[in-house]
Amino acid sequence: MPHTSDHRKLSNSVSSQRIRKSFAFLPALFIMLMIFRFSSQNADDSSVESLRITRDLLVAVRDQLQLSWTPEELSFYIEQSEFFVRKLAHFSEYALLGISLILPLIVYYSDRFRRKILFLISWGICAAYAVLDEFHQSFSPGRSPQLRDVVIDSCGALAGILLGLLILHLRARLRKRQRQH
Repeated sequence: MPHTSDHRKLSNSVSSQRIRKSFAFLPALFIMLMIFRFSSQNADDSSVESLRITRDLLVAVRDQLQLSWTPEELSFYIEQSEFFVRKLAHFSEYALLGISLILPLIVYYSDRFRRKILFLISWGICAAYAVLDEFHQSFSPGRSPQLRDVVIDSCGALAGILLGLLILHLRARLRKRQRQH
């Protein structure tokens, strides 16, 4: 029978691991809240923010490349680019969600589940959240759900999940190589 101090150490170890597991999913929760906030914006606020971000990006590109655009040209480029920036934002936020889900799932649950299952769980959560997010967006004034956005979100999540798996694979190879030397 283990001594009381051994039992406490084991109990503390198990509870600290549970806490670490819980905290490992905080980035995913934070990203989900961020996505929720963006979807809660009415159409006018969303458009203003989108145009501001597009303008800031194009001004940065113009300045870095030392281009001499007239104000009319800049306005034209903003108008032409805004749709793509919006869709890239969808893709990017779901890529972040995907990577923030797959990493802790693999780290903490790969001993119990195969990676394929964890991959499908991550992607399923992201795709389901994309559908729910579009539904939620339908309650924001002037906004409507778009199947295209669900597809873009799901593709972004897939890219993030695959990137997370690649990072874990490269990390494992690096550790194996370090042990061999």
